[in-house]
Amino acid sequence: MSVSGSGGSLGEAILAAIAAAAGTDRRGEYRSYTAVGWHAQLTKLTSSPRGYQAAADAGVSATAGTLRRWLSETQTPQPAMQARIAAAYERMAGRWPAALVEGEDIRIHGTVKVGTDERMRGGNSGTAALIIDGSQGSWDTIRDLWRDGEPDPDDVEEEFVAELLEPDLGETTEPWEFPGTSYTVVIG
Repeated sequence: MSVSGSGGSLGEAILAAIAAAAGTDRRGEYRSYTAVGWHAQLTKLTSSPRGYQAAADAGVSATAGTLRRWLSETQTPQPAMQARIAAAYERMAGRWPAALVEGEDIRIHGTVKVGTDERMRGGNSGTAALIIDGSQGSWDTIRDLWRDGEPDPDDVEEEFVAELLEPDLGETTEPWEFPGTSYTVVIG
């Protein structure tokens, strides 16, 4: 799976890519999403237009009559549909995307600076994107920031450099910097 995100900073672009993998525009988890079981989750999904959209995106489909029977619990969805309901609920909750597999390549398009060496990478610049081998590092700290809800892009960028970029490309005597105003991150 390949996902991408763009933003005004590297941290914002990383968060946008994670949100794309999670199937949401939310950056971070909603802590209030604690429903367990298909019925409780379906009830939450049908309480807002955003929920109906998440259900449609996850492939939850039913006639109006079937939906009424599910909500009144006079009919139970098949296991495959229950799994789709759970997936839609996870999307609404902004959960860390299971599809974001550690070890995938990460491509950075934007301005990269180390010491006095500053250059545009990828995009229309005619140069290759900065490619990081995701198998050399860990998303654990970024995952924790995501789960805490509404992570700060600067914190995400700092942890990305320390936990993913430097384990692959190495530390330098000068810090890795991303001073640009437009970045795209492609994961996978």
